[in-house]
Amino acid sequence: INGVISVILVTAVIQILERTLGRVTRISLMELSDLNHPLLKELAEKTSGTFNHSMIVSSLAEKAALSINADELMAKVGGYFHDIGKMEKPEYFIENQNRSFNPHQSLPPEISATIIREHIINGVKLAEKHKLPPQVTAFIKSHHGTSAIEYFLEKSKSQDSLTDENKYRYEGPLPKTNEETIVMLADSVEAGVRSLSEPDEASIRRTIEAIFEKKLREGQFNESEISVADILIIRDVFLNALKGIYHPRVDYGTIA
Repeated sequence: INGVISVILVTAVIQILERTLGRVTRISLMELSDLNHPLLKELAEKTSGTFNHSMIVSSLAEKAALSINADELMAKVGGYFHDIGKMEKPEYFIENQNRSFNPHQSLPPEISATIIREHIINGVKLAEKHKLPPQVTAFIKSHHGTSAIEYFLEKSKSQDSLTDENKYRYEGPLPKTNEETIVMLADSVEAGVRSLSEPDEASIRRTIEAIFEKKLREGQFNESEISVADILIIRDVFLNALKGIYHPRVDYGTIA
């Protein structure tokens, strides 16, 4: 009885201290890393494509965080929850679409970009509803930084040379911690490599390097504590991990 009561009291005190001090403990992060969390179960049920993407992002983020002595558990949890806002309109995100239907085909590019941007707002609302710690909600807010929604931006430019680019950019904020920066990169890299028609080591390497260079050129790391040396280590970790995930498969049907 004493043991049970002690656990209950300690759990309650930890939650009170976390909210009072604005900190999050590894105990809370361990609880959030449980895939039976209501938000993660809902993500798996409503958006299987986004759920699978988030699992890979989380795995990449955890490996990268370990490689630079960052908080691997925080990065893992951030990867799990970063895209929960896509549950509101899952069919508008490519990983949840089938080949026969894309709702964006009938929409003006500005409307499509607005819907895509809204997954950040919707994610924050869900995080607040489920009382996720602010440190975890930060991953939802920052994982795109101020980057452009390029497909719809270019589509709009082809129709109107006076396109306002601000309407096709995420509002930020930029990532501030190593862990937030890692999840931003993991999110972009996973999506980029997944889009390759025939991924091999050379094409995966080119894709990763192009994404890293673009983020650096756009100033997406300007508010982060991450160093250039750490970025280079993370790049190599991603390459090795994604080679294992997307390596070419043997076509057994061609074997005599």
